[in-house]
Amino acid sequence: MLISSIETGVDKNYKPKHAYLNQRLKESFINYILLEDSQKTDYRGFISPDQRRDFDIREEKLELEVLETIEEYAQDGKDAEGYQKACAIALKFIEDHTDLSNYQFHVDYPEVEGTEKEKDDERILNKIKVKEAMKYAYSFNAYFYLGLSQYELEKYLEASASFEAASRFTPHNSEVYYYKAMSYLKGGKYDDCKIAFRRCLKYDKSNIGAASNLSYAYNISGFYDSAIKVCEDHINNVDQNAPEFYMYLRNWTYALIKEKFFVDAIVNIRKAIEINPRDPENWVMWGTVQKINGDFSSAKNKFEIALKIEPNHCLATQELYNKGLDVFISNISEV
Repeated sequence: MLISSIETGVDKNYKPKHAYLNQRLKESFINYILLEDSQKTDYRGFISPDQRRDFDIREEKLELEVLETIEEYAQDGKDAEGYQKACAIALKFIEDHTDLSNYQFHVDYPEVEGTEKEKDDERILNKIKVKEAMKYAYSFNAYFYLGLSQYELEKYLEASASFEAASRFTPHNSEVYYYKAMSYLKGGKYDDCKIAFRRCLKYDKSNIGAASNLSYAYNISGFYDSAIKVCEDHINNVDQNAPEFYMYLRNWTYALIKEKFFVDAIVNIRKAIEINPRDPENWVMWGTVQKINGDFSSAKNKFEIALKIEPNHCLATQELYNKGLDVFISNISEV
């Protein structure tokens, strides 16, 4: 039986939402690193208005250059070369702007309570955190588009690191956490991808890809009850008319079968087939449930439908020509 993650690709027209741009200016990267909690407001790191204008200009210029590069190469059918070039542009930008001298940050450290020793220790720790923050270029777009390009080049672990850096600038950006989670998922880091998918859903409960792929990650990790809970918790939030909703149902069905909730599993897979009757996996899933329930004749029919859609479908072929299944079907026919 197969379960699937929802594939994703770079939206070449995607631009970070304006609200996020404002957020990263009001709550700077240093602010986020220092407090480790973007809800606190007793501290501000900031740059001057002139520097902010310069910051906006350079961010927009970088974004435009990256997207135009990707589009230019895509028109010639050289997508991979386009993403490689985009990586080079973003990396050069990061290299040129990873330095405290690029912007003069005015850091007002929060008041520290405690003994003199505790205060000194806390001040030292805060300065270390600020110094650590300065290892990154003060740029969301550079890390975000670097991550997207690395993702498309299937450099998933590198992409996840880039999205991690981008998330430090916009800690409430669900889109960044989604791509970060997908990078972990593709890279086989399932525990990390679960954390990132949950963060994505925290800020966007309607993200059907995040909910579906989180249930998928639980399934392939063997936590079927958790996969069921994810699907149950988000069923009223996701768009049930979305084209990918059938995959959401499929991952839910897989977990239900593993937990032996066969009636609910059949209800879900029927809905999935109504949405996408041309997907052979749905028919194999239904046939598998019927086989488990002993309805071998109906199961054979479902596997045959799957093979009509995809003649070389491996699992459908195995199930249809399984010796034990043939024996049962033969006996039914003779009766």
